[in-house]
Amino acid sequence: MLSFLSFIFLFSFAGCGQEREPEVLIFALELNSENPIDEPEKFVAYKDDTVSIFVVSDSNETIHIHGYELVKNMKPKVQEVFIFSATATGRFEIASHGSHGSHVDHGHDTDHHSDQKMHDERVVAVLEIRPK
Repeated sequence: MLSFLSFIFLFSFAGCGQEREPEVLIFALELNSENPIDEPEKFVAYKDDTVSIFVVSDSNETIHIHGYELVKNMKPKVQEVFIFSATATGRFEIASHGSHGSHVDHGHDTDHHSDQKMHDERVVAVLEIRPK
């Protein structure tokens, strides 16, 4: 009986580790219209981290972080930065919306995968925000 209680105590104690402190994370994304992206970059953060994503592009395009609804209108070779608190967990696409210079409001619903999205948008990175 004592070994069973010891096991329960150790198992409970192992699950009560120190909580992870939020961190400041910095990511960089360089977009080049001459070289298409084979595999989107993957950035990993945890809930409540402060996330900074530096982006530079060689063309006029709009970069959008889906789910967080953050948008930057890029100019060639001008660095922009997204800085935000990771308040929502999940996988969030970071997309380039063509070279039209402004974000097209496409509703982010079931019509999000329309023909217009297929032609105007490319996923350049994925931000994965994990629970603490």
